[in-house]
Amino acid sequence: MSFLKKFTLAVSFGVLALVAVSFLFIADPPQSEIAQASEAQNVIGHAWSENIGWVSFNCMNQDKRCANNTGILCELDSDCVAAGVGGTCLNECSASNYGVNVSESGGPFSGYAWSSNVGWIDFAPVGPYPGTPNNAATYNAATGAVTGWTKIVNLGDDGWLQLSGTWTNGVSIQNLTFTGWAWNGTAAGSGIGWLSFNCADSGAGGCSASNYAVMINKTPGAINLTKVSSVLCEYPGPKQDPRQPLLRWEFSDQNSGDTQAAYELVLSANAAFTSPLISTGKVLNSAASQYAVDADDGLQYNITYYWRVRVWDNHNFVSSWAASSFTVERHSYPDIVSITATPANPRALENVFFAGVAQTYGNSAVAANAWVFSSAATAPSSVATSTAQATVVGSDASGNITQSATQGAGPMQFQSTGSGGSAKEVILTVTDSDGYSCQKPLSISTSISLPIWEEVKPQ
Repeated sequence: MSFLKKFTLAVSFGVLALVAVSFLFIADPPQSEIAQASEAQNVIGHAWSENIGWVSFNCMNQDKRCANNTGILCELDSDCVAAGVGGTCLNECSASNYGVNVSESGGPFSGYAWSSNVGWIDFAPVGPYPGTPNNAATYNAATGAVTGWTKIVNLGDDGWLQLSGTWTNGVSIQNLTFTGWAWNGTAAGSGIGWLSFNCADSGAGGCSASNYAVMINKTPGAINLTKVSSVLCEYPGPKQDPRQPLLRWEFSDQNSGDTQAAYELVLSANAAFTSPLISTGKVLNSAASQYAVDADDGLQYNITYYWRVRVWDNHNFVSSWAASSFTVERHSYPDIVSITATPANPRALENVFFAGVAQTYGNSAVAANAWVFSSAATAPSSVATSTAQATVVGSDASGNITQSATQGAGPMQFQSTGSGGSAKEVILTVTDSDGYSCQKPLSISTSISLPIWEEVKPQ
């Protein structure tokens, strides 16, 4: 829910809240009783009261704003610099670090929620309690029921907020989401009244005006880390340098509807991730699930690299690091420079011979040439040829580049491709001495055969 939407709705009830509430608020909950808001405070979202407006369960719910101009939304300090106001990008956690926590396996709550109209709501208040049950807020994971008491600190003994009671729709948790109503009221008829934990509490259409809920937020995760080899051959191309792989991951979250908001990726030549070659910092991108290593990142051939990634969900909760590793290939894969057919435009059932030229890298040589004639009219459908000649034509970071030629594949014969027939395909696969293979096709179009003349003695 956006800050502006929450602010507009809160203002609508501001006058009534100011009349009902006339006491001094404390600026922060007791520091000895609250931990830093993060996944350690796993309850997020907002509850709603007709009398006091919004109750926030985690400072991470709030929009971030530039410290020098709170009218400007931001995600990073650089956003404030770009907006011309400078300074830092702060969320509510920067000024007051609060949150509510409860274990998924059940047990007592801890921490504080916040209302801009009545101040802090303590979810682990010390008794004596005003009635049964004689305990602070507690979650029963077996039934989903949330029972016990919280306390609006500024209201003193009038601030007890009961989470379940004689009413039929007390607070409960199902599938990580809170539903139901809590109650605060005195015998004299004062208090905040009902507090709704889910817009669905208002019945059909209750969420159309304002879609809110309180929920247990699961820490997200980065899973299925993979190094994608991409295209290492010139065909179908474009050929990619093995030192520039694509690193991919998947965002995982048990909260339905949660999405990735940011990621951070680190790559190093050692498993301790010291002196990393890549360290992206926190990158705000909800769509990114991959990182393309480029030439400037400095990866080398035949070196093992270690990489890790972590992700943030749309509630700004961060995952633990997920790690993987890969080894860069020894050198580039072979290039098939050319494939030629003789004759270049054969006729049907005419003998055709093939030759190829390939380049290998990293001091390797061509180990095998495999020709496949899947549409040949005569057997064999495939042949292997040896390298006829090899010449060093240059070098790169992995070693010498060798160009090799092969001839004598054939003869092959093909049927005519005329009158709607399809072109014939010849495929050459070159494998170098390190076992790296690439292939390339050649299409052959054949015309109809010339007529065969036979001399006949005149009658």
